[in-house]
Amino acid sequence: MKKIIISLFMLLFLIGCGEKVNFTTQEYKKELLEKVEQKDEKSIKEYNEIMNKLEKQAKNNKEAMEEFEKWKDEKKVMDMFKMSSEDEEMVKKVRETGKFW
Repeated sequence: MKKIIISLFMLLFLIGCGEKVNFTTQEYKKELLEKVEQKDEKSIKEYNEIMNKLEKQAKNNKEAMEEFEKWKDEKKVMDMFKMSSEDEEMVKKVRETGKFW
């Protein structure tokens, strides 16, 4: 009986020692990436920490690799809808003059 209890405690100890993958919601990813686009230093630091941690964990963990890919995909989507500097200038000109053509 002692051996079973000790084995159970050892097993629980070994399971608890592994690094846990932090999963985040898509809304949180969008909010953080929007803050990163606005050059918020705290958000940039947090984003870099998350990505570095996931990148290290992804070498040995399939779930971490999937979460890392989701973050990269969300970043790509955010970059797709970002306006270029020429478009921003054109929008500014249209708003000032009120004429599109």
